[in-house]
Amino acid sequence: MAEQRRAYGAGQMSGLRARRLEKLGMVWSVADERFQENLEAAKAYYEDHWTLCAPRSATALDRPVGQWLSNLRRAGALDGHPEWKAALEAVDPYWNPDWPVDWQRHYAALRELVRDEGQADVLPGVTVHGMGVGRFVAKNRQHAVWQGLMDGQRELLEAIGIEKGNLTALPELAREYAEDNTGARIVIVDRTGRLLTDSAGTTATGTTLAGEPDIAAALRNQTTVATRTGTDGGDVLAATMPGSSGTTIRGGLRVTYPMTMVTDREHRIWAALALAGACVLAAVALVAFTLARWITRPLRTLERATTQLAAGRLDNPPDAGSGPPELRRLAAAFTHTATRLQHLLQAQHSFASEASHQLKTPLTSLRLRLENFEPYLDPRAHPSLEETIAEVERLSRMVHGLLALARLENTATTPNPSTRTPSSPSGRPCGSHSPPSNTSPSRSSAQRSAGCGRFPARWNRSSTTSSPTRCGSLRPARPSPWPALPAPISTSSTRAPACRRPTGNGPSTASGAPPTPITTAPAWACPSSATSCTPPGARSHCMQPPAEVWTPASGYAPPAGNAAFRQLP
Repeated sequence: MAEQRRAYGAGQMSGLRARRLEKLGMVWSVADERFQENLEAAKAYYEDHWTLCAPRSATALDRPVGQWLSNLRRAGALDGHPEWKAALEAVDPYWNPDWPVDWQRHYAALRELVRDEGQADVLPGVTVHGMGVGRFVAKNRQHAVWQGLMDGQRELLEAIGIEKGNLTALPELAREYAEDNTGARIVIVDRTGRLLTDSAGTTATGTTLAGEPDIAAALRNQTTVATRTGTDGGDVLAATMPGSSGTTIRGGLRVTYPMTMVTDREHRIWAALALAGACVLAAVALVAFTLARWITRPLRTLERATTQLAAGRLDNPPDAGSGPPELRRLAAAFTHTATRLQHLLQAQHSFASEASHQLKTPLTSLRLRLENFEPYLDPRAHPSLEETIAEVERLSRMVHGLLALARLENTATTPNPSTRTPSSPSGRPCGSHSPPSNTSPSRSSAQRSAGCGRFPARWNRSSTTSSPTRCGSLRPARPSPWPALPAPISTSSTRAPACRRPTGNGPSTASGAPPTPITTAPAWACPSSATSCTPPGARSHCMQPPAEVWTPASGYAPPAGNAAFRQLP
């Protein structure tokens, strides 16, 4: 492509070949192509700022337009490129003016303001794009400055309504400013302190005010702000500043406001700030309240769930879908723990109930079989048999206690502690001598109910007479992990007094041995307090009517405890 460009530049390429390459997008001059790209960026800058006298730091369309235009303004930069110069002048005829580009830049900003506002009479302090167009107008209206302008500059200013400085419009500008700012007063003096205009009209034009301290300070290029007494006798806030052109003082400007207006405005500002602060405080309080409820609601739900779990139920588990992530995880863990705990307790209760229920019948059968062996054993084996039966009865009491405990837990009976003294069904305290007259000392249910040890006392089956029995005569209790439970009320285990031989001739065996329970039970009479019996030669089966049994070991009120234990077989 470089060879084609050289051939085209030397005139060695025909028109047909050149047109074909141009159709393919051939660029004969890289410099021309770059110029066109920068020119498009310069046009974009002109649309925003109304001039091509851009500062060197200006950019447009991501291109350094300011530096590019500054390079083109150098002497000889456009030699040999008349078409480039024509293209730039077509965009802005004053892109490379004979006067300073900074003046042209301020003029473009003023022209934009005149287009928007419709007039060029602006006070000092007005800026456009960061340029002080107010001071620019005031400076160029001065007689000395106006005379030093070039003809092209004066033509541009006159085109937008800026003429050589005159003071005829100054009073009108001061009155308009005072009307826009109710209560304000504008006083303007020249460099000698002579009054040029007074918006209030109370001081004649031409009056010398150089003797006033604030005016004198302004003529010395000093700004003052002070409170003074106005013409109406009220306090006013006066701000005085110099009017300068560069380093030359041209006059002074004083603006006064009544203090009542300043105070009212200050109060309005403070009221607005207080209202804004109250709104912010209310918003913060609302957000804090909402956040606190969002955080504490799961805690309250968790507290209620904990209370329910302590009472043995969990009707409303905590919600694990609301609240902070930490509380959601805590609620989920609590629900999982509570569910698992309920399952474990239910499994434990089911096991205790089922195991005790299943063991009750085999133990009862085992005890009855052992008791039926008694008539056929040698008397010397009776102690071992009694110990075996005692162990079976102890195991049976444990099973009955487990079953009663499972039933009481299932009915959720409320504990009712009592201070009653443990006693036997007959009212005899534990450890007293002389059992009731109709009670045998052998394995009496009264002694077991009174808590006199876990094992019955040794008794001599061949003896039919009563003898005093003490709790100390019982065998020592073996250590057991089970709590002490009341003896179950069972018709098969309650021992009655020994049966009495009938007065008449009752049936007997031919051999003279004690009759068996089957053949002789009707011939033997039971005491008046018993319901049935067998003769002394066999094992006594006289049954006592069940009495109301309650001990502190049950941990329940007498009605509930007795009702629970009466259900046991």
